[in-house]
Amino acid sequence: MKFVKEFLKKIAFRYLRLGAPSYNFNIEPIQLACLVNEIERLKDVDACICEIGVARGLTTRFLAEHITNQNIKDKNKYYAIDTFDSIIQSDL
Repeated sequence: MKFVKEFLKKIAFRYLRLGAPSYNFNIEPIQLACLVNEIERLKDVDACICEIGVARGLTTRFLAEHITNQNIKDKNKYYAIDTFDSIIQSDL
């Protein structure tokens, strides 16, 4: 019975991708790392951070959590701006 259970588990994880990590961001991990590194590099500068083009807000949430966890929020304001209709030439 244990063999059958292990065999079914192996098939489920291998072919059905159960338990596979999901990645919902629309940017590459290296880009997220770059954004976090830049926030860290400039955390002592008295300035604001602007994210233009929010889409689903996943990166916004990720960076906001980082800013909150690192107590950067007291020095820097984080603004997320989105047109909800894509950025067009007249916006630039």
